[in-house]
Amino acid sequence: MSELLKIVYDISAGDEMTNRVVDCLNKELAELKSSTKGSPKVLKLDINSCTKGSRWGRMCCAELGMGWIKLQVKWTLMLEKELLVEGTWKGDDAAGIGFTDLCDSDAGENILLHKLVPKLAADIKAKTRSSLSM
Repeated sequence: MSELLKIVYDISAGDEMTNRVVDCLNKELAELKSSTKGSPKVLKLDINSCTKGSRWGRMCCAELGMGWIKLQVKWTLMLEKELLVEGTWKGDDAAGIGFTDLCDSDAGENILLHKLVPKLAADIKAKTRSSLSM
């Protein structure tokens, strides 16, 4: 039996952090695979920007936009060649304008993986639920 939902990523400009984001997204979106009904569908995610930012940049000048943690993804849900739903998600975080970085040397990575990725996954799940039950 074939999968009813296939998740495909475009991470052409990705690095190790992008790969970790993909792993987290796969875990967060696993319930979509089990709730998909009807014909097979493809969820395509283009990760346009993924960075844990700069710890020192945030501590020095986060209020000016320096060193921010960023995740930008464009996604589409397709049924064969028919577009069912699409979206663009942009999330960024200044880690408390760098104050979080004073206590956590991995603040950028932790915020990216445990705050921004779950928000992205929740947005995708909310917008695709009705299309997946077709």
